[in-house]
Amino acid sequence: MNQTPPPKTATLNLMRFSVLSLFLCITLPLFAQVQSYAPETNIPLRLPPEPLTTTTPQVKPADAMTIQVHVSHASLANEGAGKPVFLRAARARGPFEPTAPKPKFEWTALSDSQGIATFPAIPKNLAEQGLRLHAIVSHGGIVFDSPPEIPSANRIIPLKIYERSVNLNKIVISNLRSLVEIWESYLVFRQTYSIVNRSEFAIDTTMLPGKQFEKGLPITVPIKAQGIRAFGSGSNLVVNSTIYWRGVLLPGRTAQIQVHYSIPVKTQTYVYKQKMDYKTENVEVILPLQTKFKKVPRLSNLQLFPPGFKETERGGGIFGLRADIDFIGARGLEVEAGKEYTFQLKGLPFHRPMVPYYVLLVGITCAIFAFFFTTKVSAQRPSSKEIASTLEGEKRTLLDELILLDQERRDKTITQSEYENETFITRERLALILKKMSANDA
Repeated sequence: MNQTPPPKTATLNLMRFSVLSLFLCITLPLFAQVQSYAPETNIPLRLPPEPLTTTTPQVKPADAMTIQVHVSHASLANEGAGKPVFLRAARARGPFEPTAPKPKFEWTALSDSQGIATFPAIPKNLAEQGLRLHAIVSHGGIVFDSPPEIPSANRIIPLKIYERSVNLNKIVISNLRSLVEIWESYLVFRQTYSIVNRSEFAIDTTMLPGKQFEKGLPITVPIKAQGIRAFGSGSNLVVNSTIYWRGVLLPGRTAQIQVHYSIPVKTQTYVYKQKMDYKTENVEVILPLQTKFKKVPRLSNLQLFPPGFKETERGGGIFGLRADIDFIGARGLEVEAGKEYTFQLKGLPFHRPMVPYYVLLVGITCAIFAFFFTTKVSAQRPSSKEIASTLEGEKRTLLDELILLDQERRDKTITQSEYENETFITRERLALILKKMSANDA
């Protein structure tokens, strides 16, 4: 028979439980915080792919086909044996789609001694549903997948696995496409980087040595870029004007990263420059002539000057784009690592610079002032002391103007070019006053 403990014992047990709970509440968050600051080298490089929450279709034998996946190592024998292999069915991925589509079906099998994983109950109608098959396997902490293929009976899908490397000499950007649109007083850039690993090793950007790679593989955009966002496979971190990409680059495979940002523009002419961190085999620059800018729905006067580009086209459907929209674009430029490329835009729908009009107005004002000053001097013939006093007042006024221009430049209420033009004119006037003062003293 169970006996109720004395009140004193129950109270003591309650106190022990409270102390233990308080101890756990204090120590567990501290332990979690320590774990969050643990060096990344202690974290597993990549976990094996987890099964998706998809339903494996029930297929009748007459409606099923057999698919095999051959897992083989690029340089070592028998490395593909005894590995769990995942076969997934998903729709085809678009040419500029940053992430792979979510699989609709998934099957699992174990590779045999020859590295062959057999999947005997695959529906024959996958191709009719617009689906493609690709296999996934984990090796050395890295997840490898095969290119998507059209499902067909008795097909053997090759799946290569590789060893890991940290050498970036074979990393290239096979294509950089920049789609540039105009929105109010900004140029909006949508760039697609196609990064290719031309080596025989898999490169995990989370394990690259050196301080410059501690956040990932760096991709630099112009320093004036604003609102930088990055999309694509893996993970992306934006720090100032640099995007750090963390993911795995497989040999011969392309990883696409999309980068969006805007650059403020106030003039009708703009020169764009970008330094490339890696060798770039082809650069494309494309601008749609139709805009979302209500005041200027079409850029009829827009001109593109791309030095070094092999092709320049204008019209609908250029470079595989939509035929119902007119574009102006250029492509065919190769850029070495550490070098920059540039292009110039003319005819942008922004306000004309007011500096020439300011200069003209100041010049007319100076001419009128000089005329009346000369006439007054000739008529009244003031004394040398009166002339010196007048010139001194004008000198102080011009010095105050220089101080005001410098303050406006620091406050960024005027551009650098406006500051230089206004300063040049004011200094010329000041030099003329000083020359007159010197002549009057003599």
